[in-house]
Amino acid sequence: MWKFGLTFVALLIVWILFTWPCGFQELMAGIFVSFIIAYITRDFMFHEESGKAVDPRRWAGFIAYFFLWVGLEIKSHLQVAYMVLTGRINPAIVRVQTSLETDMGRALLGNSITLTPGTLTLKAGKDLYIHCLGFNEKHKPGSRFEKFGKKVTE
Repeated sequence: MWKFGLTFVALLIVWILFTWPCGFQELMAGIFVSFIIAYITRDFMFHEESGKAVDPRRWAGFIAYFFLWVGLEIKSHLQVAYMVLTGRINPAIVRVQTSLETDMGRALLGNSITLTPGTLTLKAGKDLYIHCLGFNEKHKPGSRFEKFGKKVTE
């Protein structure tokens, strides 16, 4: 019962913050929606893995990961623009073996690769299959993401 209560209160606080200034109708809708969602997700918020979310090292790792992603995003935009303007496109589908153990880690890696211009994750599992516009034998797609992703997800 305490899981439901804490989840309900957390959801209601978020609802109130998002609908501020909150009138009577918004508050009643928030109570109703928070009640339904809390009932459905009460076990989701309180399991062994959820304690990892408040670890300051993970937050620091996530911030570092975010800045790495932004930097690589800008670099990739410039590279794709250069490839398109010069016609030097070398497309390939590459199988990338990853050492990330968790599904969340692999999902983070696959999404980061897909969000970067010129690359697309086609299949995610133990190995990732990635389509890239500028294939280079020396460069493994997503290698930098994987290094920082371990600090966030494992």
